[in-house]
Parts: sequence; structure tokens; C-alpha cells
Amino acid sequence: MADFVYHANLRPVAFYAHIVLASVALALVPVQLWPGLRQRRITLHRTLGRVYAISILASGAGGFFLAVGTESGAFAASGFACLAIAWVGTTVYGVILAMTGDVAAHRRWMIRSAALTMAAVTLRIYLGLSIVAGLSYDEVAGALAWGCWIPNLLLAEVIVRRSKPGQQRVGFRPAVSRG
Repeated sequence: MADFVYHANLRPVAFYAHIVLASVALALVPVQLWPGLRQRRITLHRTLGRVYAISILASGAGGFFLAVGTESGAFAASGFACLAIAWVGTTVYGVILAMTGDVAAHRRWMIRSAALTMAAVTLRIYLGLSIVAGLSYDEVAGALAWGCWIPNLLLAEVIVRRSKPGQQRVGFRPAVSRG
């Protein structure tokens, strides 16, 4: 088959876990990054953060399984597999940092996680552009596999590194003050 839908038949659990739970994580990104929620409803932020993290663990595992079983070639497989590893890794590390009370480092790693979550959106934009350009999925799969997340992660690094440690960033204020 010339596209990625064959996964629904060959790997239905991984396919549906990936698309459904990635959608949950994607929907939670703006809510979790909203400073007002963290400031006024920290318990809700933490609860939704758990849902976000669990969604990424399951979706990332499904995505990795889909990547290594892809028929789109080794370049596409490696790009999507690396995305899955980076997505789960940044999220797990961010959660560990939150659990240890390092709010500033947690925030930085969750910005990276959010950027990788947004790879789903970037992928669809690039996919749409490739269709408009008259290219098939098979022709662009490798470029999509890497291009959907590397620029997002680079942008996240710019955001994370744009201010000095301890300096407040607009939209990313501490949830609680640790005395």
C-alpha cells in the first residue's frame, strides 16, 4: 500500500493506541502550558499532567512499534522511531523532575515534550503541502519522518535557552513557590 493506513490492518492495537492517545496528549498541550491553570489549579495541572504522560507512554510505544514495522523504508523508520524515543524520553524525564521538585527543569523538559507532541501537527502540514505539490506519501515519507519533529525540537531549544536560569519567561511561570 502506498501510504501508512496499512498499519490499521496489520497492527491495529499499536495504530489506534498511537492515534487516539496522541490526540489526547495533543489536546492537553495548551492546557498544560497555560500559566493560569498551574497558578490557580495545581492539582488539576498535576492530574492532567499524569494523563498527558500516560498518553505519551502508550502512544509513543505504539508509534515506535509502527515505525519499526513501516513499509516506507529505513530512513522513514529511523526518523519515526527516533521521534518516539525522544517523545517518551523527554516526557518521562520531565515527570521525574516534577516529582523531585525541580520545577524549572521540569518546565524546560515539558516544553521539549510539547514540541515533540506538536510533531503530529507539523506532519499533517507537511503532508498537506506535499499533496498540493503533487507528491505521494512514498516520495516524502523519509523527509516527513525527520522533518516533522527536528524543527519543532530546535524551536523548543531556542525557547528554553532564550533566558538565563531563574529569569521568568512569558507564559511559563512557576506553579508554586518553594520556600
